[in-house]
Amino acid sequence: MGDKEDIRLLTDKILQIAYAVETLSGASVSFFDSNLYLNQLGIMAFIPKKMCHHDCEYCKFVRSLPGGRIRCINCDRREILDGAGGSQLPFLHNCHAGITEMAVPVMYRGRLIALAYLGQVRTSDMDENVSAALVELGAQQRECALLYSRLPMVELAALKAGALLLKSAIEGALSLLPELLVSRVFAAADASVSSYVKRIRNRRPDHTYTIREIADELFMSPEMLSRIYHKETGNSLKTELDDVSYFLAKRLLEEDHQSAAAVSANLGFSNENELRRWMKKRAKMHFAPSVDVPREPRQYARMAQEYLHEHYRDKVRVGDIAALLGISPDHLNRVFRKSTGQSLTEALWDMRLRSAENELLQDGATVSRVARQNGFGGRLAFEKRFYAKYNMSPELYVKKSKARNFDQDK
Repeated sequence: MGDKEDIRLLTDKILQIAYAVETLSGASVSFFDSNLYLNQLGIMAFIPKKMCHHDCEYCKFVRSLPGGRIRCINCDRREILDGAGGSQLPFLHNCHAGITEMAVPVMYRGRLIALAYLGQVRTSDMDENVSAALVELGAQQRECALLYSRLPMVELAALKAGALLLKSAIEGALSLLPELLVSRVFAAADASVSSYVKRIRNRRPDHTYTIREIADELFMSPEMLSRIYHKETGNSLKTELDDVSYFLAKRLLEEDHQSAAAVSANLGFSNENELRRWMKKRAKMHFAPSVDVPREPRQYARMAQEYLHEHYRDKVRVGDIAALLGISPDHLNRVFRKSTGQSLTEALWDMRLRSAENELLQDGATVSRVARQNGFGGRLAFEKRFYAKYNMSPELYVKKSKARNFDQDK
C-alpha cells in the first residue's frame, strides 16, 4: 500500500472518529495543526472544514467586534497553546466569550503533533461578566444573549468523556501508520516555518503575497505566522513582503512602463493615490531586501547607521528603524551600542549637530533656519543641544570660527 493510500485511510478514520464523538457528545470537533505535522502528512487537504476552529455563528460574531478577533487569539494563545505545551491530557477551557471546550493534545510517541478541540458549547447560561465584556467591545446585549442561546447545551461530564474518547481513538489510528512514513514526515515537518514560507514565495516570485495568503496555505493565523517567522529569522515577515512589493511596483512602473492604475490593481491597492502614498512611505524607509541573508549584530548596526545618514534631517524614531529591520527597539539599541559605543539617539543628535555646525559657517545662514533644516524642531532646542556639546552658543561658535579663519588667512 502506498503512502497516499495510507494517508487517505487515516483521514477517513479521523473523520469517522470526529463525527462519532460529535454525535455522542453534542459538541463539535475541530483541529489545530500546531506544529505543521498534519500539513506535512497531507491530511489537511482532506479535512479543510475540520481545520476551521471558531466557525460557529456566535464565535464569528464575537470575532467581528472591534478588538474581538485579537482578544480571541490572545485567549487561545495564553490558555490553550501554553497549556498544551505542558499537558498530554485533555483540559477544560472557558474562553473570554463564555464558550466551553475541551482542548485535546494529540500525541504520537511522546510528541505533540496536533490539537483537537471538542466544544463550542455552553454548559450554563451566559455569565453576566462575560456579557458585560462583550458589550464593552461594542456588542448589543440582546444580540449577545440570542446568539449565545443558540449554542448547544452540553453537560460537562459528556464533554470530558468525549475528549478522552477522541484522544484515544485518534492516537490509536495514528499508531497504525508505517514507521518509515511517520519518520519521514516528522523530519520534513521539523523544518522551520520560514522554509515553508520561502517555498511558497518561490512558487510565484512576481506575486505580491500577503501574510494572510501564506498563513492560509499553512493553516495558521497571520499573527502566529508572523510571531514564529520573527522568532526563527529575527526578521519581520511584513517588512520583507512589503520590500518585495515595493521593488516589484518600481519595476512595473519604471521599467515595464505600466500605468499606475494597472500596478495598483495588481498589488491590491484600491486606487492610484493609495499606491503612491504607500510607495512614498516605503521610499523613505526601505533598504534593499536581503531575505535569505542572516543578519549579524554588526549588520543591524550598519543598516541603522545608513538609515540615520539618509534621514537624520527627518523625524526619526528608534521604533520605526527597529520595525524596518524586524527586531525590537531594545535589541536594536543593544547591538547598536555594542557596535558603535553610542545609543541610536546619541548617534542621531551627533549627526544633526555635525551637519548644523557646517551649515552655520555658510554665508547667509541663520540659527533658526539651520535648526529647522537639521531636525531640531526649533531654535531653543538646537541652542540647548549645541551648548551642551560645544560649551558655547551657536552665535559665539560662528564668531570664533570666522575670527580663527581670518587669522589663518593673514
